[in-house]
Amino acid sequence: MKKIFIIINLMSLCLILPAQSVTNIVVEKTKKDKIKIWYEITSAKFNQKFNVSLYVSDDHGKTFKGPLKEVKGDVGKGIKEGKRMIIWDVMKEMPFVEKTLVFDVRVETIENPIGKKFFVSYIGNQVTPIGIRLGNSHKLGWFIEARASLLAKEKTAYSYNDGFIVNFNKPDAYYSTTGNEGYIAYYAGGGFTFQLGWNAFFYTGAGYGVEKRVFKIDEYSYDGDSKTGSSWVAVEVENYSGVEFSAGLMLRFGNIIISGGGTVLKFKKAGFTAGIGISF
Repeated sequence: MKKIFIIINLMSLCLILPAQSVTNIVVEKTKKDKIKIWYEITSAKFNQKFNVSLYVSDDHGKTFKGPLKEVKGDVGKGIKEGKRMIIWDVMKEMPFVEKTLVFDVRVETIENPIGKKFFVSYIGNQVTPIGIRLGNSHKLGWFIEARASLLAKEKTAYSYNDGFIVNFNKPDAYYSTTGNEGYIAYYAGGGFTFQLGWNAFFYTGAGYGVEKRVFKIDEYSYDGDSKTGSSWVAVEVENYSGVEFSAGLMLRFGNIIISGGGTVLKFKKAGFTAGIGISF
């Protein structure tokens, strides 16, 4: 009867960078006289794959034979980080009687270069629906961004507080609301992108933002009830300006980039942004 005795070489020869390691090597003999070798690759970078080969020693680790040919599973090129398994058909490649085996999982790093890609994207939200973000995506990239509301160029003539337009000081005139309201809002700033995965990026930035809720009034003269003009009124309790911070994620699908994140203006007004664009 053929018998196979197996011991594990825990000091596997790993042809990889110090940041990666091969751990949790476990050997198991199957009922069909095949051998399963379990191993785990840890601490890999997102742009790394591995060329895995299996070697065996029948002289207690003094010399190794390989790479073994009658293997299948997680072996060869293109192996990713994580728990993996190799199945070796031992009787087909190395018939023997009462042998003690030492296995060596050898891993060579294949590192794909990270190229810089520029991107341009629409970016906006409910308050500032018109916007653009452009920059480059890399390990450490950058971006600049500008957003504006449809009323960004408008000016306010009056302020509204506690139910009154507080500075409408025209004894010979009166006003009525038009029902037209919105925001005078804009933002300009920039920041940095950090690559988390092959197609995933974290971004964070800061800039100057303004967000002012307004409504429109028509002004009339008591003399003949004639309309004298229209003005925008700022709602004081919803009037913010100052430093605005942003952070979020960008995901790349081919040449398409989608993004989403949060904003906070002057540490008081929270919001969000979302966008879609192209990279090239």
